[in-house]
Amino acid sequence: SSHTCRTGSPCAWAPWGHAGRCGAGHGPLGVMAADSREEQATEQAHQPQAAIVDDELPGAAEAAPHVIVAVRCRPLSAKELSEGGQKAVQPKSNSQLVLRHKGEDHRYNFDHVLGEDADQAQIFEVLGKPQLEKAFEGYNSTIFAYGQTGSGKTYSMLNARATEAEQGLIPRLSRRLFQRIDELKRERQTSRFLVQCSFLEIYNEVIHDLLAPRSQESKGKGLEVREQKGLGVYVKDLTEAVVEDPDRLDQLIREGFKQRTTSATAMNDESSRSHCVFTIRIHHQDTADSSRNTISKLNLVDLAGSERSDGEERRQLKEGANINKSLSALSNVINALSSAATSGSKRKAFVPYRDSKLTRVLQESLGGNALCTMIATVSPAEANSEETWSTLQYAKRAKTIRVAATRNEEASQRKQMEKEVEALRKISSQEAAEGEGTLKEQEELVARHKAEIEALEAFMRQSWEDKQKLSREHEAQRERARQEAQKAAEQLRAEQRRRLEVLEQGDLSVSLQSLVALSGSSGPPGSELCPGWADRLAAALRLGQQLQSQLRSVRLYRDSAGADFEALKVHEGFKDPTAALLLLSQAQAKLQIMAKELDTLAELDAKHRVQLCSLTPEIALALSEARAAQAGNSGQASALEAGSAAAKAEEELELLVLVQRKLGKSYSDEAQALCREARQLGLAAELAQLAKGLEELPSAQGDDSTSPDGSAQLLAELVAGIKAPTEDVSASCSLPSVLGLATLEVPDEQLTASSNQHAASSARLLRATAAGGWSPATASSEEFLEVDL
Repeated sequence: SSHTCRTGSPCAWAPWGHAGRCGAGHGPLGVMAADSREEQATEQAHQPQAAIVDDELPGAAEAAPHVIVAVRCRPLSAKELSEGGQKAVQPKSNSQLVLRHKGEDHRYNFDHVLGEDADQAQIFEVLGKPQLEKAFEGYNSTIFAYGQTGSGKTYSMLNARATEAEQGLIPRLSRRLFQRIDELKRERQTSRFLVQCSFLEIYNEVIHDLLAPRSQESKGKGLEVREQKGLGVYVKDLTEAVVEDPDRLDQLIREGFKQRTTSATAMNDESSRSHCVFTIRIHHQDTADSSRNTISKLNLVDLAGSERSDGEERRQLKEGANINKSLSALSNVINALSSAATSGSKRKAFVPYRDSKLTRVLQESLGGNALCTMIATVSPAEANSEETWSTLQYAKRAKTIRVAATRNEEASQRKQMEKEVEALRKISSQEAAEGEGTLKEQEELVARHKAEIEALEAFMRQSWEDKQKLSREHEAQRERARQEAQKAAEQLRAEQRRRLEVLEQGDLSVSLQSLVALSGSSGPPGSELCPGWADRLAAALRLGQQLQSQLRSVRLYRDSAGADFEALKVHEGFKDPTAALLLLSQAQAKLQIMAKELDTLAELDAKHRVQLCSLTPEIALALSEARAAQAGNSGQASALEAGSAAAKAEEELELLVLVQRKLGKSYSDEAQALCREARQLGLAAELAQLAKGLEELPSAQGDDSTSPDGSAQLLAELVAGIKAPTEDVSASCSLPSVLGLATLEVPDEQLTASSNQHAASSARLLRATAAGGWSPATASSEEFLEVDL
């Protein structure tokens, strides 16, 4: 699923299954090369030209410091290509793009326009590196990604589990951070640096600390947002870990990313359902020159994307409602700031920061002392043009917001906090002297001022060593939580092993019932791992019982006919023609009934096989998906903290293997038993005895009417013509194997199509994804999809 550009470098957009002309004529940052521009000009010359609407806000001050806005356009996804999707977004230059929306071409100008050929390294060089340099100079900075679900926000910002070449801004910034520290230390040996990081998510308007183990007891409580002069807006009790090397920082990123809330949606298999903020705080001290001491922070924000709610489950509807609420609040904040910037009025505009937890956390990033960069990620597909237009309108307004960032010198911050402490003491003394309000209200005011003063004084007293000590205490807490989680996981696995040992001794239906109970124990109806398996297996087992009952009936007639043959032997064969004819007539009638019963037995056997075999590909597919999910999670940090979820997934996998093995054994045992019974249904010995008796008869027995020769010959032909229809079962007593399409054992290279070849691999119908399917370019009988097995 990778694509190589003309330059020879891998396509940076492999996660979207891009197979088009990525990089076939493009230069860095989405600028088209000359030959590509000529091709496009030739194509557009034959297209009807529409009037271009210039979407620019009046009064936008380009020269003033403002929010830097970059638009990143991903390639068409595999689903969009398979549906014959057309592009509605066309980058025109480094700073301009055109969107075709509702029959009109809208032209937008931004600070950066990054086409589908811009790789992760280029994104970092253009957007990440400059902000990091500003952070080292003492300026607060923020980078946030905004866009539709599935447009590439998390890919651009995080993508922490990918290869180094595909990793996003946050992992790259963490590596560059310590490289830059080493460079600055070499340049000035008196420089010291303290790096702290925090990682939070806002899910359903509740703030969670992603660097703290999220126990079941604390679930839903969340953290509080506080604001205080001198400290600004901050999240109370949020873990700030001291980091001394890039490996440790990378580990914390992976641990936090592991705990982030994601789920499959119609647009994305692993959609971020929460907003997350990763903050790096850099404290620089110069032992020779205190005026160079600075404290800065870099906020890296990945916003959840909105998505249409058609057909979503109730949980996702709630998630979507909260996501849309916070994004709407952010939109109101941006509109207010944009209006204030473009109106020219000197009056301070009201900005509704308190409408959501997201806008409260981002208050200083958007309207305070911070530089800000927005990455607007868009889909180029015409089907998503409405969402793309909305994102670009959002970005257009954000671009007009002015910023007023100042250098954060340690001395000035300390002086500001000292002034705030003095002001609070003065207010406290004044309120105590006036004595207004009840005694209880006075006590509450005194206590509140005292707490604020103590918080500021504690912050001023806190040395680097104190911060490192506190970070070590947090790390010790995390380690204890990891050990407890590991112990609980081991106990859970031991209990699982005991259950599996018991199930090994039980029958197939009990194992399947356990799997159904486990997979259906959480989540809405219809989300079970094995929908309808229990009922279908129960029907197959009932049919197996009918098969055994039918086999006993066939055996009864065969034994009864065998008894008639034995009676011939007792009566010395054909010496008594009348008795021999009677016995042979009885055997003939019984064998005729037996033939009918054998036909019924064959029908039941075929139906039973079909019912058992119909479960085989579904179990194989579920097993393949479970193994793929386990492999995807195996290398992630803090896997033990997943707790019951990881244990449940592991038990599901083991139960699937057990059900598959028991189903195969059940099929094999029944087939072998049927083979043995089929061989015992034969009448070879009796026919040989009958033939011998017929040979011993004299050539003439008198009256032909009493001669048994005719009946014996008829009986011999009847018996010779009876064959057990299960005799060929002995050649295939094992469960048939699946071909390997849905289980991905057949690679993409073995799937070809007469047209739309790029979407041939999407023909697999995978339960784990909402997207899938291949369609031909024309409605012709010549179209085909070919699988090379």
